[in-house]
Amino acid sequence: MEQRRVTKRVVLHVGYACNLRCQFCYYLEDLEKGQEKNWTTEELKGRLRTARRLGKTAVDFTGGEPSIRADIFELLAYARSIGYQDINMITNGLKLTKIAFCRQLVDAGLNDVLFSIHSPQADEHDQLTRVRGSHRRIMQALENMRGLGVNVRVNTVVSNINYRRMGQLLEMIAPYSISAVNLIVFNPSETTVSLPDRDDTRIEDYWVISKEISDALCEWKDQLETINIRFLPFCLLPGHEELIRTQWQKMYEDQEWDPFLNISFQKGYWAAVGAFFAGTALYPFFAPRFGHRDAYTFFNEAITTFRIKLYYRQLEPCKRCSLRKICPGLAVDYVRRFDKTRLVPYELGTPVEDPLHFCRDQSKNFESLRL
Repeated sequence: MEQRRVTKRVVLHVGYACNLRCQFCYYLEDLEKGQEKNWTTEELKGRLRTARRLGKTAVDFTGGEPSIRADIFELLAYARSIGYQDINMITNGLKLTKIAFCRQLVDAGLNDVLFSIHSPQADEHDQLTRVRGSHRRIMQALENMRGLGVNVRVNTVVSNINYRRMGQLLEMIAPYSISAVNLIVFNPSETTVSLPDRDDTRIEDYWVISKEISDALCEWKDQLETINIRFLPFCLLPGHEELIRTQWQKMYEDQEWDPFLNISFQKGYWAAVGAFFAGTALYPFFAPRFGHRDAYTFFNEAITTFRIKLYYRQLEPCKRCSLRKICPGLAVDYVRRFDKTRLVPYELGTPVEDPLHFCRDQSKNFESLRL
């Protein structure tokens, strides 16, 4: 019998130091003030052990930029030595233009790379990263890693600047045998919602960008192995619902992160426990309850319930929608500033309680659907 399980992947934030200054970066203000957090080698090894004790078998090293750490080879090798099977690095690729450096990463244990490519146009990508030549260098890094036989994925932050380029982006990366493309609609975190200098990248109307994304998907989704659309409501991409990953889908997705460990490693154990208790009170009223789950998955679902109620809002059409239990609605920051999006409620008779309702043919991306 199906038993919904939280992802076995953990994210390891090694620190927020970076050699780019992306316009949409969550930590840009701290970076520019020289106040970014960074963790020691031993602290990070301890977190790797903690996650392994909880059954995690995949890890994403992220930052900032993990490749600039002097201990990156040691950390990768340590992850491999204690049993991680999928060892990934999320990177801007600047240091991976040298093939010798790439070989060292692979020899240490790296077998998966998630490249941050934000436009098919070099000048636009460089504008977003604020480093000239960064597009040329990340494409060289992609070539290097593909040549070494490493699994390659792509992250793209869809912003007000680049949303018209999604079809061109998918066309550009299609020849590289990319295993997954994540189109991440710019969704300010709690660290950036009040910053006015994000207005150039904030999207004023999700309805407009969803049309551009839909056109790109119609042409390319059957030609790429996996495309994930993160943080748009389902009703903005009719006909492509199986690709939508809201907060309710991503916690079960193989390529996404364990919510409890993500919060506890960044904000502290008690912040995660507090989110759990708050979420437990909200859970009976707002969380989807479908099928079976183990205790640890329920723990993460309660945390997610709290964070959704804190950072998202369902508008009037959402309250009449059959998907209201599996779609959080719109980010608070977006609603507060714009609220232009036209939402069209699904009328399916009864509320859908299964978060993976649209993902039944996506079993390769969800462990619980492979059991």
